[in-house]
Amino acid sequence: MVFNRHAYAPDFSWNSILNRLPSKLRGVVCNNAICNCAKGVDSPIEVFSILCSKLWKPNSIGSKSPNGVDIATKAFIDVLKDLMHWSPQQYFADLRSRLVKLNIPVLTTNFDNNIEGKYKRRYLSLDYDPLSNTYNTSSRKGYSRYYPWNSYYSEKVLKSADDGFAVWHIHGDINLPSSIRLGYSEYGGAITNAHKLVHNIDQPNKKRLYAEPVSPLWAGYNTWLQLFFKRAICIAGLGIGQEELFLRWLIIERYKFLQTQNINLPSSIYLCKNNEISTSQSVFLTNFGFKIMEFDDYYDFYSSFPI
Repeated sequence: MVFNRHAYAPDFSWNSILNRLPSKLRGVVCNNAICNCAKGVDSPIEVFSILCSKLWKPNSIGSKSPNGVDIATKAFIDVLKDLMHWSPQQYFADLRSRLVKLNIPVLTTNFDNNIEGKYKRRYLSLDYDPLSNTYNTSSRKGYSRYYPWNSYYSEKVLKSADDGFAVWHIHGDINLPSSIRLGYSEYGGAITNAHKLVHNIDQPNKKRLYAEPVSPLWAGYNTWLQLFFKRAICIAGLGIGQEELFLRWLIIERYKFLQTQNINLPSSIYLCKNNEISTSQSVFLTNFGFKIMEFDDYYDFYSSFPI
């Protein structure tokens, strides 16, 4: 898993995005009081959740008019697009080339398409039919309202989630605004969706992840969850703070799965700059199977991967 906030220009950061949000909202959909309601809060998830609560209209459920989430998400995307004239540094492009050559898939929490590079126009969905024992792959010309977890960007059509290099957007895609997850409600919905797949709530022709014996045809087989649960993973440039409810839930479920099924994978790695990780994050990650590796600078990692 690669999330790279450090490969962009200095002002391409959460703080720069949050500082620009009020200007996109003020005078359009809300007053100064609402725009400044989250002043002093530095957690993006909390800021977005507060904004949505202030912009929420009780009668917006089922209505065609935009609700608080739609309004705040649009403002966020507008800010993101303003900043996207920056391009990743060359060493990041070199890293992408090595990932493609080594057929290493990428799970990203980024909303933009910079990781995809020249593959960003190739949007595909993966589907396995257990009845005919065949893979059905198809190019998609458009998007559904909610970003499907079996969709990816790649240079080729994959026969399975771990068939080679592809970029999977686990928090949503800027090309589909309603897929983007920014607040607690949206991340809670992601946990609900993942729980349904892990425990196979809705697909009677498939098995749950914890099935005995282990079955390849579990409900999340055709999604990026297959990679997260059944491959060794490397997390780079992504803080796993307490606000990261969805990722923390996934890490815990993954650890439980590997332990109960006695699956031995190479050590998963968490990469960060020296002194960047807090004690609480370090304790959390090491207790759930991660080895922490620190670098002087992210350039050291991106220029030397694989390590």
